[in-house]
Amino acid sequence: MNKNFFIFLTCLLVYSLPVLAHSFTGRIGFYDGISHPVLGLDHFLAMVSVGIISAQIGGSSILIIPSTFVGMMIVGGLIG
Repeated sequence: MNKNFFIFLTCLLVYSLPVLAHSFTGRIGFYDGISHPVLGLDHFLAMVSVGIISAQIGGSSILIIPSTFVGMMIVGGLIG
């Protein structure tokens, strides 16, 4: 692959901090980090979408898919 692609990818990974995940209170810190998954519209829509998809599949997927989603969010939070 092209060397510029790897430089661009590195910049995306290293310099993602200034995005700051659209804070609600204007303060940047622990409270905004905790409140964003609960109050963020994008997270709410993702959770509703996972529920709709698992209900459409039916069977044991009604519990397995949302549990996997929440588990991966916890793993991502711990890594972050």
